[in-house]
Amino acid sequence: MTANAMQGDRERYLAAGMNDYVSKLIEIRDLIQVLRQWLPEPENEHLEATGT
Repeated sequence: MTANAMQGDRERYLAAGMNDYVSKLIEIRDLIQVLRQWLPEPENEHLEATGT
C-alpha cells in the first residue's frame, strides 16, 4: 500500500518487483479483491462459524 498514486506508479512498482499495488485512499472493494488474490482461501469450518 502506498500514498503514491500518480499515473504510471502502479506499473513502475510492479516492474520493480512488488507483488501488487494498492494506493491510498483505498476503496474497500479493491482491498478485498487484492487480499483474496494473495491470501489462501479460509477453511469451510471458519466460514460456517462466522456466517460468511
